[in-house]
Amino acid sequence: FSRVWLFMEINLDYNNIDFKDKIINLPKGVKIVNIYGDNINISTLCDILENVKNNIEIRCNYNKEINNEFLKRNTYQGFNRSILNMVKKICVENVTSNDYVVDMTVGNGNDTLFLANISKKVFGFDIQDIAIKNTTKLLEENNVDNYELFNISHDKIDIVLNKYKNNIKLILFNLGYLPCGDKFITTNHETTLNAIKSSLDMLKNDSLILVVFYPHPEGKLEAKVVLDYLNNYNLNYTIYKNTPNEDAPYLVVISK
Repeated sequence: FSRVWLFMEINLDYNNIDFKDKIINLPKGVKIVNIYGDNINISTLCDILENVKNNIEIRCNYNKEINNEFLKRNTYQGFNRSILNMVKKICVENVTSNDYVVDMTVGNGNDTLFLANISKKVFGFDIQDIAIKNTTKLLEENNVDNYELFNISHDKIDIVLNKYKNNIKLILFNLGYLPCGDKFITTNHETTLNAIKSSLDMLKNDSLILVVFYPHPEGKLEAKVVLDYLNNYNLNYTIYKNTPNEDAPYLVVISK
């Protein structure tokens, strides 16, 4: 026999009081949502759509206006469903083509490539040879040359990049382990804390350190020692979470 998969298409009235709850929590199988209603506020609608999975097709009379609003925000449908989207948004809003930036955990190079494309130069650190190799390959494949990689622990940033002291605009820590790599090799609370301490001295004024924590056992310890340090020294920071799930990754933005 043959099986035919039918994707559901539903209609939602923007003016209904439960519109937001319904479109964010769509039934399984829904792939198309037709939005109708009077006096649709594009900004408010986009706030809601940032929480809607991006594999859902939205149809309404204002698709062009929606796309323009997302373009203006540097966001898109589904934006708030991944904390890494918030990382990219903050980077785009704060980094210019005249700025030096640092990727403190290059991994497979995706963050490094992103930072290279928006900055003057990106410096990358990783203790794993395979991470440096994978990142170099990705950057070369994308014809990127404004980078320098260091196969050394990121807590040595103040030594390796000493001549750039007080001249770094943004430093990114995407903690945890190498994607598709050895999960037993992770960043750890001691070197992460030392790296953040060293990073603070590298920043120019009005600059940022972004730290993505992953709440596995070592990740929870990393978060505790870093947040304790920031609180003890009254340093400015903001926590971004996009879910009440305590085991989901979240972002801490430290500002100077």
